[in-house]
Amino acid sequence: MSSGFCDKNSISEEWQLNESGIAILPIGAFEQHGYHMPLCTDTIQADYFASYVAKELGAMLLPALPYGTSMEHKGFRGSISLKPNVLMALVENFADELESQNVRRLIIINGHGGNFAMAPTVRKINRADRKIKILLINSYTFTERRNKEPEIHSGEGETSVMLAIANKLVGNDRRVSNPTTAKEAYIQSDLNTFGVGRMTNTGVWGNPKDATVAKGKQDVKDTKKNIMPFIRERLRRLDEDSRYGGPGPVALRTMTIKDIPFGMKMKEFASWNQLKQDWEMILNSSKGGNYIALHNGLKAGTVTTVTYSNAFSWIGMVLVDPTIRRAGIGTTLLKEAIQYAKTKGTVRLDATPDGKKLYDQLGFKVEYKLSRLQRINTKATLPATSKKLKKITKADLNKICRQDKSIFGADRTNILKHLHKNNGSYAWVLLEKGKVTGYCFGRSGSNFEQVGPLVADSTEVAIDLTIHALTEIKNKDVIIDILDNQTKYHKFLTSIGFELQRPFIRMYLGKHTHKGKPKQQFSITGPEIG
Repeated sequence: MSSGFCDKNSISEEWQLNESGIAILPIGAFEQHGYHMPLCTDTIQADYFASYVAKELGAMLLPALPYGTSMEHKGFRGSISLKPNVLMALVENFADELESQNVRRLIIINGHGGNFAMAPTVRKINRADRKIKILLINSYTFTERRNKEPEIHSGEGETSVMLAIANKLVGNDRRVSNPTTAKEAYIQSDLNTFGVGRMTNTGVWGNPKDATVAKGKQDVKDTKKNIMPFIRERLRRLDEDSRYGGPGPVALRTMTIKDIPFGMKMKEFASWNQLKQDWEMILNSSKGGNYIALHNGLKAGTVTTVTYSNAFSWIGMVLVDPTIRRAGIGTTLLKEAIQYAKTKGTVRLDATPDGKKLYDQLGFKVEYKLSRLQRINTKATLPATSKKLKKITKADLNKICRQDKSIFGADRTNILKHLHKNNGSYAWVLLEKGKVTGYCFGRSGSNFEQVGPLVADSTEVAIDLTIHALTEIKNKDVIIDILDNQTKYHKFLTSIGFELQRPFIRMYLGKHTHKGKPKQQFSITGPEIG
């Protein structure tokens, strides 16, 4: 027994062991082939090449369907034709049965040119984006010589192949007929109006006398050489994206406050931390560049852009509905936001390692690295602070915002005021002789509390600010996004139970002239806003 190729003579258990998910169905015809070849010629050839394909793919080989649509052969006794709707129904029936048995790919190896009624059904099934996908392969199209006029039926090519694969079934009474050069000339499309018997009483359209075993072997060799790369490439494309219509077009419109429920739904899919008030903070601090993607009339993704005066813009919240994959939605949103942000100065963002690959291609450059540290379910005792800090008041806030502009590199007053308003207990400042030497803010999230931004003149001040913020957070799970170059601060955080969750890479596009003072920045607000 084998879990690979299973042919029509295999027992049921062998089919049970086949894990390829691919079934091969040869379909031929039962029609006249002149005075020298049997009625089942098309079926013999379809079965021959189907057997080869099945072995190459380790697939399941079904018995050949020996009938097709042979209506053009009316008048030749023994030519039995299915009505087009019958053939179409059979194809759909096979697809239904195989799909119910977890077959994902049905490859039909067609040996008869008149079976074109199958194509609409194959398209219908594939268009429905069912679990099963069908490849319709015409085995006679993979050798160049057989496609040349006047080779239409029972001529040199078809006869040569039969000499190569079923020599004993080929007779010697090879009558030549070429309706294209007759007194009443015909072309192939005339078969829609006139049957073969109207064009030639031999049933032949070609020159079987020129057929040889050598030519047939070459045709068989060519077909085998060409058919498998063709099939494998189509299977690869289906595995990459099985949707018949592809991703489809994406339309963008401006994101508004009314879209926040959708944004929340998307961030839940991604297990991100933002709350409704974070979306409000971003949209209220933005001057544009916030978009909703629409795919087939439904919301499918988001992107936000916060413009910090004319210094730079920050791109974030690139979220795409996970049920709509590989549609280019995220890339479309991102590029549109970048185009907008470029008109406002430098474009900045915090990328994941996977996202960095795309940003590299778009011309972004690395500024520095960040790490998200988390502390989960810990009751570690916090050390005492050495400096006297105070909670930030509205009066302090104005002074902090003025100083923060040079440290962050741009005015982010709206962001800091929002953080203070919503989570004032996490906002602390150290004033020494009337001078601000450190401050921090924080916010709540759906998964974690977050400390940041945190700005300080020294690591000691940064540690004291952190301890005060964590004291207010108590034993809740918390995250801090820190700059990697703040090594002493990183060491402190790990000593009180923080560990790495994931890294970020801060990147920029364009001329970067507002870098701020990274040495005084210990943690950021968040990757979505800087």
